[in-house]
Amino acid sequence: EELGLPLVFTRGFIQELRVYVPLASLLRDSIKFTLTNLEVVASTPAEPVGLRTPKKNGKEGHVSSKRSQTPPQRARHLSDARTADDAEKQPSWMHSVLQRVLQNIGVEIRNLVFKYSTDSYVSSVSWKAL
Repeated sequence: EELGLPLVFTRGFIQELRVYVPLASLLRDSIKFTLTNLEVVASTPAEPVGLRTPKKNGKEGHVSSKRSQTPPQRARHLSDARTADDAEKQPSWMHSVLQRVLQNIGVEIRNLVFKYSTDSYVSSVSWKAL
């Protein structure tokens, strides 16, 4: 629905999920996610995707603008923003380690079955490995 695709994912099933994290050599070896026997079922939405109205969250009268804040709150908000900007400009060693680990993640999917169903038919596509 959020992707704007002309289909809706109705069901999903994973028989086995394995996560391999090499703690002794985390910076050298990759973290591996293995999904086995994955089944995804999709169908056409009841109404066209482009014609859907956004859902209301019930907070229509709530105003959260910077003008509604008192001056001390506004000053605190600006100082927090400056501190966050300074932290982003100076990457720490932890940031570089996390970035390297996250770039070294592998995902393997074994036996993927994708089914598309409508009122009149069901089609299926399967892959041995991805």
